[in-house]
Amino acid sequence: MANALFWSIALVFAVVSVGQAQTLADRVTKQQTSIGFKVIEEVGGPTLEEMLEATDMLVRGRMRQAMSYLTEDGRNIYTVYELLDPRTLFSKDGQPTPASISFMQPGGRVSIGVFTASVSYSSVAKIREGTDLILLLHNSGRQYWAVATGGVFAVEKDVVLPLSPFEGPHKKYAGTRSDEFVAHFVNELSRK
Repeated sequence: MANALFWSIALVFAVVSVGQAQTLADRVTKQQTSIGFKVIEEVGGPTLEEMLEATDMLVRGRMRQAMSYLTEDGRNIYTVYELLDPRTLFSKDGQPTPASISFMQPGGRVSIGVFTASVSYSSVAKIREGTDLILLLHNSGRQYWAVATGGVFAVEKDVVLPLSPFEGPHKKYAGTRSDEFVAHFVNELSRK
């Protein structure tokens, strides 16, 4: 199930890439202007069970910085978010917290010469620098990804706020105290 969830994210990412005949840099160069694409996902989000199954690590940290990059084929963009002082709250393999943790989400904005190219996804959480986060992360083998875009939660005044705009089971945790939220998810993940 975890692989199915990851592959559904990868498939959406690939569809955008395949649907574009030219690279983003080619389009900017040809049009001599900044460009942007918005991907509107009309499918429902994953179930809570699917999110838990896909979670390899539950982490808390403050978003330090974000850097966006073109994909290898140049037809899409992804953003890498670096966490400051990450703390592993749960790990499937029991590994200690790495010195640094970063995770990826599809979309972002990159400079191409004096112009920019941007790709945004309707279901992807918008994260500001300095935001205190609790994350459900999936390890793809090379990089951590936020689980199904519903696995990104902000903590403000010790209360959890789901950041993904799509409707789904993650929304029911809005307003939950962060310690209760963490205890609930550690308990659920420990049973997997």
